[in-house]
Amino acid sequence: MKRFVALLLVFLMCLPVLAACKKDGEDLEDTSEVGVPVSLITGGASEYVIVYATGTNEEIKNSYTTGKLIQKTVKSVTGVELSLVPDTTAAAPKEILVGPLSRTDTYTSPVSVETYQMGYSVFWAGEKIVLEAGSDTGLHFAACALLKELVGVDLLNNEEAARNESKTEFTVLSTFAPSETLTSVEVPYIGVPLDEFGICFANSDYLQKRAAIHLQQEIKTLDGAVLERVETNWAEEGKAYFVFEKDETVSDGNFRIRTEGKRIILSAKDYYGYNAASRAVIKLRKEAGFYPFRDGGTDAGTYLDHLKAYEKSAKYAYSNSSEYRLMFYNVFWGDGHLPERATLQVSMIEEYSPDVVGFQEFKKNRRTHIVPALLELGYAEAMDYTKGNMVSASFGTGTSDALYNYVPIFYQTATTKCIDSGYYRYTAQHSESESASKSLSWALMESKSTGERYLVVNTHMCTQDDSIKGRQAVEAVKLINELLTRYNVPVFLGGDYNGTYTNANYTYFAGTGGFTDIEKNNLATEYTSKLKSYHRDYPAYKSSLGLMWPAEKDDTGVNPSASVDHIMMKNASSVAISVYGVVADDYTMSGGDHYPIFVDFTIR
Repeated sequence: MKRFVALLLVFLMCLPVLAACKKDGEDLEDTSEVGVPVSLITGGASEYVIVYATGTNEEIKNSYTTGKLIQKTVKSVTGVELSLVPDTTAAAPKEILVGPLSRTDTYTSPVSVETYQMGYSVFWAGEKIVLEAGSDTGLHFAACALLKELVGVDLLNNEEAARNESKTEFTVLSTFAPSETLTSVEVPYIGVPLDEFGICFANSDYLQKRAAIHLQQEIKTLDGAVLERVETNWAEEGKAYFVFEKDETVSDGNFRIRTEGKRIILSAKDYYGYNAASRAVIKLRKEAGFYPFRDGGTDAGTYLDHLKAYEKSAKYAYSNSSEYRLMFYNVFWGDGHLPERATLQVSMIEEYSPDVVGFQEFKKNRRTHIVPALLELGYAEAMDYTKGNMVSASFGTGTSDALYNYVPIFYQTATTKCIDSGYYRYTAQHSESESASKSLSWALMESKSTGERYLVVNTHMCTQDDSIKGRQAVEAVKLINELLTRYNVPVFLGGDYNGTYTNANYTYFAGTGGFTDIEKNNLATEYTSKLKSYHRDYPAYKSSLGLMWPAEKDDTGVNPSASVDHIMMKNASSVAISVYGVVADDYTMSGGDHYPIFVDFTIR
């Protein structure tokens, strides 16, 4: 919609003044063939005022919204801000009249309002510029037609206009008066009530289903209409639908929107693309006051234009600005709806494509649902989880958990080799029952492209007792130092510390242990997320939607000091960090109580 608005405002600065009409009772020369030069902006200023309708009209409700967009766009293109006033103010000599106003007796329309039906007219009345229409959509198209006629920009096909500094002195000719009658086929939302639309998505396409539900909920919030969701390979013929469609030719994270008759088709191939398409529709609705689609119209965009403030790390989903990407992710102990949560979590892995990822709380039943999907993406586990290779086997011996790794490390086999790996279960524990979870695993990784090596240590530490956290940190540092003596490579220590900046384990790592926190010390040169890495409120399964859904009162915030997930480095003088990211989006909010954290880095 930004494009729509930007171009719409270009029209304003290009506005010609009316030729053949009456002004103050005097006859004006008929210049309809040759036009007269009219100055809209002179010396960086304009005498024109935008006037919006205040009266009640069932068909036109966005006169103010259109006027506001015009004002905003004119300022962005020319630097000049036109005044925006209601039609209850005294008439001025030079006005841009938007929609059905209370002062229609001050000019004569070329046709009666009734004949517009679903169309519009743009015409000149003295030095007034008038946009009239039979609907909100028609009013929008009136501006589009004017823009296309004046400056050759087709808003309906996404042509953009950049700011032109020469527009501070702008003169145009008054030579045209476009008009058009529109039908419900050309403009789906004209003649088709919104609540008669459906939202269609492909059978068993999980990405499309989530995007469809988000679109349904946003439309309900904005318009009060509950659109039917239809899960099918194609929707019923002749009915009006938003249709989600998979298109492998669309680039990662991008989307296309096209209108074919009564169908508005949203095409993408991944979850950021589908989500962005839904958000683009809603953004159009919010900014225009209606849904500006017509038969044959097209639009395209990228998820980058629709990110929310806390989602800025997603800028890097498809772009690793360094040689390697390392991620840590607590996938949530709870058992509820494991197949869906696995889909959410593995889809996130696919979007961000880390070379190495360390999981925490990787309960045995997670393997059934997550590991096969990871294998399909080309990941392998750093060590055989049935062979613990534990430094200490004193906990859990003789139980089903004796040789199970709850903190596994996986690596992308296309980019990375695993040279060596191991597992360690902390001897300091709060209780025997949770000892299997509180442990660490490590893996020596080698890049297939450069041969460079680095050590990844993935840990999950005590929740309840700070003194035990500190003792576990002592054990971890002792083991890591032994590994550094053996390998002498940069080491990354990450995972769920269950400790903030002030807890005993964190302070030991940062002090005696000699580790440096990447986020806290602003080591990333390109971007550091200021979002904390977990949200306290748990997501829940919504039976009405048939999906896992984020908590109603999510604890998303920008307080990294409250985070318990960290990535720290040691022996890393040769490492350059470009990005520290926290993945907070619909998928990670619905999948568990922690956000994945990642770093992009290069070994110099």
